[in-house]
Amino acid sequence: MKEKNLSTPFDSRTFYFNSLKRILIIVIAGLFIKFCIIDIRRIDGNQMSPTTIKGDRFAVSRISSLPLVRNLIKPKRLQPVLFKMPFEPGKEGYLRIAGIRADTVSIDSGIFFNSRLESDYFQNSRTSTEIIPSDYSPLDFFAPFRVPASGDTLYLQTDNLRDFFFAISVIRQENPQSSFSLNTKLLLDDSVTNDYFINGFSLYEGLLDSIPEHNRFDWFFWTRLKEYLSMIHYNQNVNLKFTFCIDGEEVSRYVVKGSYVFLLADNWKNGLDSRFFGPLKTTFVIGKPFMILWSYNGDPENSDKFKINRIGRIIK
Repeated sequence: MKEKNLSTPFDSRTFYFNSLKRILIIVIAGLFIKFCIIDIRRIDGNQMSPTTIKGDRFAVSRISSLPLVRNLIKPKRLQPVLFKMPFEPGKEGYLRIAGIRADTVSIDSGIFFNSRLESDYFQNSRTSTEIIPSDYSPLDFFAPFRVPASGDTLYLQTDNLRDFFFAISVIRQENPQSSFSLNTKLLLDDSVTNDYFINGFSLYEGLLDSIPEHNRFDWFFWTRLKEYLSMIHYNQNVNLKFTFCIDGEEVSRYVVKGSYVFLLADNWKNGLDSRFFGPLKTTFVIGKPFMILWSYNGDPENSDKFKINRIGRIIK
């Protein structure tokens, strides 16, 4: 009696379908972990030194930035965060929260103050060889500033350039689909100077009404420019007047919709933070760094490229 062949013939279509399904599940699971749970980032600079240094790869918890979780887990003072740069698509930043909504922050002679933070964590490491004069540098002197909270009313008064441009930053973050324009007039002894050409200024040379986009909404740029114009027109009263428009309509006051944080770098000397670009909307925070996984600096001039002693360090 013949035995029946019980083996199942190979079905290539079923095999490839099942394989594709497994691969798809793995990819989806990986993307879910990356964008919702844990991700890895590389440090390219030293503005958060010594907490993290160039070449560090750290793990980032993404859970607190999820839309459903964000309202339950509020940002905390002194917490390091990874965030999206609001006006530079695709670019990220990594700094520490120095103030949350409704806090008043300031810097006096290199000492940071927060109305609700009893800590001397932030200390200025700036040296006397810094190029920017300290008498108007936010590295050392930063007048009191209230971190915006939902419901606050911002008044766009151009006599305070910092608060004026910080208010613009808030408005631009909250209205990403709108168009914005900023018109500038130079007044010399209260007379409007048309088609004024800026000459000899280190940060820009050209017509006043053709300021490049990367400087147009930068309060520190305008502060430096006004200081420069006052120097070359020392025998005249120099003033800058701005008109800010959203979708073609002039704005003089604005009610804040969201909540914000004020960010500082651990390394003040190399830090580009909220002292310069203003408060950050909390929805731009995308994660919390919590551990250094490994550290490798591929700089050919660096003899200590792989730093074993940094592996597993907890980021606080």
